[in-house]
Amino acid sequence: MEDGRRRLIEAHEKQMATPVPYPRKKETTALRRIIEEQARHLANVVLGEAGSYQGYEA
Repeated sequence: MEDGRRRLIEAHEKQMATPVPYPRKKETTALRRIIEEQARHLANVVLGEAGSYQGYEA
């Protein structure tokens, strides 16, 4: 069981570190950073500091 859990976490971490294109910033960045950026962007929209939210599409 523990080996399976470790392998799952390792696979998840690898996926989160994978560089992918991020059109909003016109660059390639880790998926983890895109999720962080999207959370900040959504918070700014909710707080009225940004006009509209545009989600990330893979």
